[in-house]
Amino acid sequence: MKHAAARFLFGVIVAVLWTGVLVLGVVFWGRWEFESSLVNNRFIQARYGGGDWPLTADTQLDPAKLDIAEREKWIGPGKSLQPVPLTAEQQRDRWLARTSYFASLPEPLRYTFARMYRVDVYAADDRGRVINRYPDELAAPGGVPAGEILPEALTALLEADPGVADENPLWVMDPARTGSPPWAIRFQQGQAVHETAFGNASEPATRFLFVPRNVDSPEHSLWDSEYFAMRPYYLEDDPPPGPGQPRGAFISINNVGLRDYDVVLPKPSDVCRVLCVGASTTYEGMHNLLTYPSVVEYLLNRKIGTRRVDVINAGVSGMNSAKHRVKMADYLFLQPDIVVFYLGANDVMHVIYPTMKIWLDGPRQLLSLRPVKRVLWRIVLPDEPEIDSRIRNIQEDLKAVAEGFLARGVQVVFCTFAAPDPDLLTAEERSYLEYCIEREWGGDQCSYAAYYYLLSRYNLGLRQMSDNLGAPCIPVAESVNGGLKWFGDICHMRNPGIEKKARVIAEALEPLVGTCPGGVTLSGAGIPRNGSTGN
Repeated sequence: MKHAAARFLFGVIVAVLWTGVLVLGVVFWGRWEFESSLVNNRFIQARYGGGDWPLTADTQLDPAKLDIAEREKWIGPGKSLQPVPLTAEQQRDRWLARTSYFASLPEPLRYTFARMYRVDVYAADDRGRVINRYPDELAAPGGVPAGEILPEALTALLEADPGVADENPLWVMDPARTGSPPWAIRFQQGQAVHETAFGNASEPATRFLFVPRNVDSPEHSLWDSEYFAMRPYYLEDDPPPGPGQPRGAFISINNVGLRDYDVVLPKPSDVCRVLCVGASTTYEGMHNLLTYPSVVEYLLNRKIGTRRVDVINAGVSGMNSAKHRVKMADYLFLQPDIVVFYLGANDVMHVIYPTMKIWLDGPRQLLSLRPVKRVLWRIVLPDEPEIDSRIRNIQEDLKAVAEGFLARGVQVVFCTFAAPDPDLLTAEERSYLEYCIEREWGGDQCSYAAYYYLLSRYNLGLRQMSDNLGAPCIPVAESVNGGLKWFGDICHMRNPGIEKKARVIAEALEPLVGTCPGGVTLSGAGIPRNGSTGN
């Protein structure tokens, strides 16, 4: 009996030792593979060391061959080559739309609204007592806590009647003119204070008061509000290149803070206006004319044979479904006829995946080992029904935005979100994408296979949503799924990929633009279906 116990104990010790040896071997092998890839992987060297991208593909989007004068002949008629800054009244109307829309947002997104638009929002009763404040933890110095009375100056603004103070610096609009509740606006040092009356049986507050925070963006910054709103008329020549792209890019931001030519407002009556909503994968491109929305506009107008279609690039880096919902009023302000949604990576990696990480410290450390997480990534994630449920919850914001457009007669179009297909990747390409996941996307426990799997479930949710809403869904993921000839990382595209994506979307939009106001019809002229751009 004693010998049996001793043999058992000895076996346990040997097993533990061999397990330790195995773990150390995996650690050292993973470290060696990582260090080796930094030196030998051509894609990593090109991306982070400034070398040439190892793969090439034919594309019409070569910046060196860009004929700006020719391309500008085909920009939409609702755009202007000359600056057309928003008037004071247009800026005021846009803020009115935002403040009215604020009341319809769910409570958590009201805090997001306040942070992103950099305002302190007070929900007050008729006496000026603050019921709630957004955002409570980021209120400006001297802000009024909930339960206290607003200062006399703000209370007077709340009590202003339409027509009482209609001269600078206070304007009060007639609600009959806008169809909105009574509201007031005060300009202070170029910024605005807004108040709109609002009543709801479920809330004691009757009014919202919007007070801008004195937050200045860094000088020479692209951002008016980081990863949400860009600074109008910002210019940058030769910014850091995008993934897999050479240097030499050019960025120009327009009158409404988007990467496009200035938008004419109100929209001309005979124009079909398409709004491309997304994040960095919509914003990206070596030049404003080389982004996918700009290429779609060129293809459609050439196909029609005349300038009839605006395609506006509303992509802003860092946006996700929740922030798009907060920004809905800004999109409606642009008066679109068709809205195209292309988004996915930020929802998957920054919102969905963090909720799915396992919580035990031991397995977490084990799954942080590169060789282990590439093989055992599936145990990090819950069961498929739970994954789909969480994705549907995240996509509720996108659904709310789509339903808002549809309720106003705007055609909604979804696109599945593209990524390199793991089955089409070489070992070197796969190693590069694993490195990107870890370095840039917070993938301490995430492998590329896990990302691609979650993205496939996300795309399934998009297709189901489009079916439920009766909206088209363009199969971009199914059409642009090659390796690093098309992509620069896990989602961003190089020029050949951007062109291919634009052609897929343009072809799908062809029958839809015929339903726009102005009687847009497609002729046989312009871009043939074989992909040639002509002369």
